Amino acid sequence: MEVIVDEGLDDERLPLDLVRRAALITLEMECSPDTSAGMTDRGVGLSDGKKNGSLTVLLTDDDTLRDLNRRFAGVDNTTDVLAFEDFEAFPGQGERSAVLGEIAISVPQATRQAERAGRSVEREIAMLAAHGVLHLLGYDHADPEEERVMFDKTDRILERLFEPRLFPDSR
Repeated sequence: MEVIVDEGLDDERLPLDLVRRAALITLEMECSPDTSAGMTDRGVGLSDGKKNGSLTVLLTDDDTLRDLNRRFAGVDNTTDVLAFEDFEAFPGQGERSAVLGEIAISVPQATRQAERAGRSVEREIAMLAAHGVLHLLGYDHADPEEERVMFDKTDRILERLFEPRLFPDSR
C-alpha cells in the first residue's frame, strides 16, 4: 500500500498511519473466511503470501478532487473521497501487480466535514479511507439499504481502528 501526499499539504500533520491501518482493517474484515465479500475474487489478497495486490491512497486538495470528479464522474464539484479501480486516475505510478485500485481524499473537505460533525480530522480521514476501500470492494450507497450496509461496515471498521488498547504501554 502506498500513501501519497500531494505537494502543498503538510504531511507531518496528516494521519498517514491511520490511513494505512484503516485500509488494512477494512481489507482484513472484508476478506476474512467468514465474510462473503469478494476480495479474493478480485485477485487481491492480504499478507498470506498467496496473492499480491496494490492500493494507492492520495491525500490531496479540493481542486484535485474536483478535477478527478469532473473527469471521471462527470460532476463538477469537489467531494471528500473518490475510488478508482485499475489505476486509471493517477498516471505515471508505474506497473502494478494485482490491483485493488486507488483512493483520493480531499484533506480540506475532510477537515470541513470533521468540524461540522464535531469529529477529529484524523478520524474523518480514516473514515474516508475505509469508505474508499469499501467502494473498491464493490459496496455502494445508492439506495437506503446499500447505505445502511456500507455505513454499518464503516462504523465497525472505525470501532476496531480506535478501540482502546487493553494493555497500554506503561511508559
